[in-house]
Amino acid sequence: MNIVNFWQQQIDKWNTDLKCGFCWDFSAPLTESAINIVQPTDGKECCVKVMLVMDRVEPFSTNNAYDDLTGLLTRVVCQNSFQVLFLMYSDLGTNNFNEIKGHDTEESKWSSILFKLQECIACDLNLDFCEILGSAPRVTRWGSAQVINYMDSNYSGYRLTVNLQRIV
Repeated sequence: MNIVNFWQQQIDKWNTDLKCGFCWDFSAPLTESAINIVQPTDGKECCVKVMLVMDRVEPFSTNNAYDDLTGLLTRVVCQNSFQVLFLMYSDLGTNNFNEIKGHDTEESKWSSILFKLQECIACDLNLDFCEILGSAPRVTRWGSAQVINYMDSNYSGYRLTVNLQRIV
């Protein structure tokens, strides 16, 4: 499964569909440290940055099943794992919500970035596996973690850890 190609096509589709009213900018730095050198696409500085990394997960694995009597291979399950980050630029001086009084909470990271992204990607992500891949893998893990003031650009958003299974 070419997961980089899948996400590139998925983000192209989301841009066409104007998913959640955002524009989207995809990169595949593949390692977390390379996120610091990703340059924004011209005109997409304010878009959601979607970054694919695989250095904190086991990118692929195989689980073979054998017949107890014959010892013959009966099933091969391939698993692909990756993390995809949904990030937006933020800055250290902006409240996460209401830590520093006198600032409107509508300007906070929670209101302007985190809640909006959460509403868009949490339970209704609707990835177009069938349209893009021709089949739908089984999603066996879809876990999330919030990130705030992340990397040199002080991104805020979410890290999703995903495991996909295919039976071959």
